[in-house]
Amino acid sequence: MSVSPKAVGVARGLVLVLLAGMLAGVLYVALTGPLDPLDVARGALAGGLIFVPIFLFDLAAANSEWGRRLRRRSFAVAVGVRTLVYLGLIVVGLLLAALATGVPLADATDILGGTHIGFAFLITFLFNVVGQLSRMLGPSVLTSFVTGRYHRPRLEDRVFLFMDLAGSTAIAERLGPLRFHELLDRIAFDVADAVVTYRGEIHRYVGDEIIVTWLADRGLRDAVCVRAAFSMVGGVDRNQARYVRDFGVKPTFHVAIHIGPVVVGEMGDLHREIVFLGDTVNTTSRIEAASSDTDRTMLVSQELIDRLGALPPEVVKEPIGTIALRGKQAPIALVSLTTR
Repeated sequence: MSVSPKAVGVARGLVLVLLAGMLAGVLYVALTGPLDPLDVARGALAGGLIFVPIFLFDLAAANSEWGRRLRRRSFAVAVGVRTLVYLGLIVVGLLLAALATGVPLADATDILGGTHIGFAFLITFLFNVVGQLSRMLGPSVLTSFVTGRYHRPRLEDRVFLFMDLAGSTAIAERLGPLRFHELLDRIAFDVADAVVTYRGEIHRYVGDEIIVTWLADRGLRDAVCVRAAFSMVGGVDRNQARYVRDFGVKPTFHVAIHIGPVVVGEMGDLHREIVFLGDTVNTTSRIEAASSDTDRTMLVSQELIDRLGALPPEVVKEPIGTIALRGKQAPIALVSLTTR
């Protein structure tokens, strides 16, 4: 009987979270009072009983419809709900650990009014604020700003993926601006899981276009960028019935993937962001336009194919020759990708 890689990953995560929780519990005991063997055991048990349920809650939130609805709520609501859930799980974990190590119920409930809960609330609130900011900005973006990775511009080799909604102008005219925004927001949520799974970075949303990027080594390894592209389209395809029901539309897309050097750096004062500059970005945009002109779902540069090595076994490539792209002097060799 084979076990899926996802199940193995969850099991490994559970073990690591359990060990981390036990260690955190012991450290908290060591920082707040004298080390007594029973207190150490209680701290380790409490840490495990807190960290594991929080891990399972986050796992469920990431893979369920109610979690998806929570992520679509406002910043304040999402942070507030998650903080209250975390705090409830912490209280339960502390009570269970106290009762399991022989503390009478009357004494165990004293923690509800103590400094433990105040400290727990502060930590969970800050943790969820940072987590929500990370999700809004992108985990790598927040980390890059904090560490100053791109405070000085640097040259990087990167893979870029452009995903554009086909026929968007006609759709927007029929739906109107507010409903069209709802449609694009729904699509952005449906492709997010694929981006996370394949460790991409959503650079930005430009109208009806989603731009995803990887450092070259990461995007090329095991053809991650190609797998992500088909998974992103598949994330929308699996929900076509809902799109038809809610918007009267079956979304289809044009996708382009290219690789090359770009300058990456922070830019701006009142509004600061990390920008990518260079011909690679412009060329990817032109390839996406060519996919629309040639009525192909997915076009990639021959340069990307050459550097990928092997494609996933289910992917079929069809060289379509050298094409002159809009605004580009030199033509470029392109390849169409489909699945069997």
